Amino acid sequence: MLGSVLDEKRKLARVPTGILCRWHREGEAARYAMITNLSEGGCRLSLIGPPTIEVGSVVHLEIPQPGKPGTGIRYSGFVRHVHGRQVGIAFGDVEDEKMREALRSYILEVAEDEGTQSH
Repeated sequence: MLGSVLDEKRKLARVPTGILCRWHREGEAARYAMITNLSEGGCRLSLIGPPTIEVGSVVHLEIPQPGKPGTGIRYSGFVRHVHGRQVGIAFGDVEDEKMREALRSYILEVAEDEGTQSH
């Protein structure tokens, strides 16, 4: 499945999702956004409400785990681009191999969960 969502411009496969997550900038209240795709290197957010973020901003994400209410993973990244309410985030804290493996496992869970919901 992951191979089918590989964009030729990207090095890493992106999995389409519809995950509601929380995000915030340092010192600000958390807000909600929809993760529309996810990869080991980053994600695309669809903001709820007007865009209030700039390219280069550091953001912190709380992403719930599929089928496990109350649990999730946290990543930090920076804004690569903003197009209206669509925001591209590059993860900045996945250099550590354990973090990268945790994210890889999470993406596989999301891909499986999304696959079973579409059938």
